[in-house]
Order: sequence, then structure tokens, then C-alpha cells
Amino acid sequence: MRNARKPKPPLKTTPPPPAPNKKGRQSGEKFWLCGQYKFSEELESTVWEFQGVFSTRDRAVMACCDSNYFITPVVLNEELPGATTRMPNIEYPIANESEA
Repeated sequence: MRNARKPKPPLKTTPPPPAPNKKGRQSGEKFWLCGQYKFSEELESTVWEFQGVFSTRDRAVMACCDSNYFITPVVLNEELPGATTRMPNIEYPIANESEA
């Protein structure tokens, strides 16, 4: 008696969904905020506009378009004081390049 072959499963027409991120995001993990410091004619004041949050410093620097863009590290789930304070470790990467 010959060995019977199992039938092949039908071909899938769509790829399977990607596997979930096993790492997840943890409290204390550092990200990089990018923003733009500029004058608002509407508010007649200097303001900053949020440009994005990035997983690495290099990606945040790449989002900077001119010397008015800044980056700063931020920590996930870290509550900061309610009082107005200077943003710690703020950098203006393009402005710093032109000074060098």
C-alpha cells in the first residue's frame, strides 16, 4: 500500500497581519520632541508649534527645517511640574551647525 499524500492547503490571497510589537512602550522610555519657535502674527506673540515626536535624536534632527526648529528629549509617562520652567536639554540643531 502506498503512502497517501496529504492535500496541500489552499493558497492564501492576502498576507497575514504583522506580528504585534512584543517590546511595547515602557514608562521611562525616552523620545525626542521636535518643535518650531516662531512669531505668531495672529497672537502677536512668540509661540512654538509642535512638529512631532520621534524615537531617536537623529530622526528628530531630520525633521528640523531651519534654525527655528528645536528638539528636546522627553520621557514617557513622566509628569513635569505645573510651574512654567525652561525646557531642559533643548537644542537648536540647525542653528548650532551654522555657528560652528
